[in-house]
Amino acid sequence: MNEKISNKRWAAIFVLSWIAFNLLLCAYTDLAEDEAYYWLFAKYLDWGYFDHPPMIALMIRAGGMFFSNELGVRFFTAVFSGLTLYVLFVITEFKNVKLFFLLFLTAPAFHAFGFISAPDVPLMFFGALYILCFKRFVEDNTLKNALLLGVVASLMMYSKYHGILLILFTLLPNITLLKRLNFWLMTLVALLLFLPHIFWQIANDYPSLRYHLVDRVNRPYEFNFTLQYFLGQLGLCGPVLFILFFASLRKSVTSFYETMKYTALAIFAFFFLFSFRTFIEANWGAIAFVPVLLYVHSALQDVVAKVWKTFSYIVVFILVALRVALVFPNEFLRLSITKQFYHDSEFYPKVKALAGDLPVVFMNTYQKPSKYYFYYNVPSFSLNSFWYRRNQFDKWPIQKDLQGKAVLVVATDNFDGAQKLSAKYSDIYFARHSNFKSYGYLELSANKKKFQIEAGEMFRDSLFVKNIWDHDLVSDSASVEIGVVLRGEGAETLYSVACVHANELVTGKQIPFELPVLLEKGEYTVLFGVHDKFCSTLWNSPIYPLTVK
Repeated sequence: MNEKISNKRWAAIFVLSWIAFNLLLCAYTDLAEDEAYYWLFAKYLDWGYFDHPPMIALMIRAGGMFFSNELGVRFFTAVFSGLTLYVLFVITEFKNVKLFFLLFLTAPAFHAFGFISAPDVPLMFFGALYILCFKRFVEDNTLKNALLLGVVASLMMYSKYHGILLILFTLLPNITLLKRLNFWLMTLVALLLFLPHIFWQIANDYPSLRYHLVDRVNRPYEFNFTLQYFLGQLGLCGPVLFILFFASLRKSVTSFYETMKYTALAIFAFFFLFSFRTFIEANWGAIAFVPVLLYVHSALQDVVAKVWKTFSYIVVFILVALRVALVFPNEFLRLSITKQFYHDSEFYPKVKALAGDLPVVFMNTYQKPSKYYFYYNVPSFSLNSFWYRRNQFDKWPIQKDLQGKAVLVVATDNFDGAQKLSAKYSDIYFARHSNFKSYGYLELSANKKKFQIEAGEMFRDSLFVKNIWDHDLVSDSASVEIGVVLRGEGAETLYSVACVHANELVTGKQIPFELPVLLEKGEYTVLFGVHDKFCSTLWNSPIYPLTVK
């Protein structure tokens, strides 16, 4: 009993120390580029966003009530990271907390999501809480445990869609839970609580599903996808946990920890298979590291070899040193992956010097306008061409509010009418416009999910316009060209297929189009967009498959 009390005290010390350490560094480390993007989420609260559910926006908005700087963006990230650690201690029943904390500190993912505000932070917290509630529900089939599990499951889904993998893969080894009435009650509670986000997806034509399942899966497979997935998991999980996990797979553990083992393996396997379809970001598998940590701790306990403990201390020292080094920028760090944390590098100050007080329009980057907006408090947004990706800037009113106003247009590639400013790491192309016009907010769609034509037949059909700012923009009679990006057999070609007046681009307008060439037999994909003088052709439509028979 005394030992357990002692372990709880150590756990409290570790949790509070971890939160304090993260808060200190949060206040003195510049925002990473994606963090600034999520900060804009918090400025425009909604039930959903193009890329993610809204939990990270709520966290940042709440932190902003206490602090107006980087600490405001990260305050609840540091708190959630500490709470995640505490929940994990509870799951382990405070057994060998010193070993557990050492293993926790060896994982770069837990360091990264201890201070970087990203959807993975609430995902890992509510994921750990879900595992705790799941464990209790399996052991004690009560109404209270079922309701708690349903609430936590919905909060996990509000954090990041990857939470569905944790739900699915913890259920599969415990499939007999389907026989419990309380399980279905839990499912109903989770679904009801998640309905506002589902309704948001429906109202906005499923932007997140389109992006994650279609738009970003439009490149032919490269072996590099799978190799980088493996290296990414090794890097984020850390060599200690990663190697010990696979080395201890045959260890005898309780049924709960067997579930943790199979859950982690299933998540790793899921993204491994998905890597044959698209590039996998390293952090996508981060939710697997929670069951990995729990399993390794249970399987090894005090039998971790001295050499592994020594290796762990070395890894922890390196990770902590890197965390501290971010506060003190230097040339070496700017040339590594950590350079994204520095806003005072030459790019942003030079853009500010060019722009003065003008709003800035960036080309094909959601990170740079977000970071510029945060540090200089100047409205900025991104125009997105067909070779980049759509993002939340296509939905926010920033673009609408800048129509007809003076702006500075900035890109890292040349465009019509641009001037060039040489810079050490990336040249800056820019142009000032006194009457800015853009059409990135338009949505073009067909009334079919795929096209099919015969060889020798002209590809023609109609597009329908959705203009989310129909009643807020000044009528403009300028001529606007609609283009199509045709991809097939590894080649990509851009054509003009229609021309209309700008004042016709209102919701419900039907635009007939015709491809000016005949296509050979084969499988193609097509994407429609408005031609833009700044960045070729914008990305205004979903990607449609086209079969020429």
